Amino acid sequence: SSLMMLFFISSSIFSHYKKQAKEHIEQNFSKTGNRDLFQVLANGMVGTVYSVMYYATGNPIFIVGLAISFATATADTWATELGILSTSRPLSLRALRLVTPGTSGAISFLGTLFSLLGAMFIAGFCTLELFLWQTQIGNCTYSQIFWLIAGAGFSGALLDSLLGATVQATYFIEEEQKETEKPCHQHRPTRLIRGWRFFNNDLVNFTSI
Repeated sequence: SSLMMLFFISSSIFSHYKKQAKEHIEQNFSKTGNRDLFQVLANGMVGTVYSVMYYATGNPIFIVGLAISFATATADTWATELGILSTSRPLSLRALRLVTPGTSGAISFLGTLFSLLGAMFIAGFCTLELFLWQTQIGNCTYSQIFWLIAGAGFSGALLDSLLGATVQATYFIEEEQKETEKPCHQHRPTRLIRGWRFFNNDLVNFTSI
């Protein structure tokens, strides 16, 4: 769908934006750069299911579900890719203190702003399509549909951060004395310090969506 294309194209653009400036932070992420199969499934599976349900039933409510799923994925990705460029340290949702940029479950003003803009970007495009198709969702106005999608997408991204701060597997690199999402660093196992070992970033993304 067009919403899926918007998500992947915008995410790809922002992932390469100022890439050199982000490299030292992205080293802590479990995955960077080009998306692998599990990342694609984690971000696109829910939306694909809603798309199939819409074509099978013709019920436009599934278009809203589709839009919310990609609004969440877009909000989270924009927050991550652009938020780590913030000059101020982010706030950990777990410890409620300022932490190192790139820490799982931490949010910054810049990242939160782009998270909201990402959700509104998808919501705006979907609402415009519904308006052009003259498709109604119950008794909702197009303005209400826009804010429903944007609000749900933004909330999903916040949930993603909360899961990242609590249940996502976070490891510690003894040699460098820093946290990471990676279970191994330079072919050496890292030490699990919080979260569930099986709950990686892909599962966090899928659950929040």
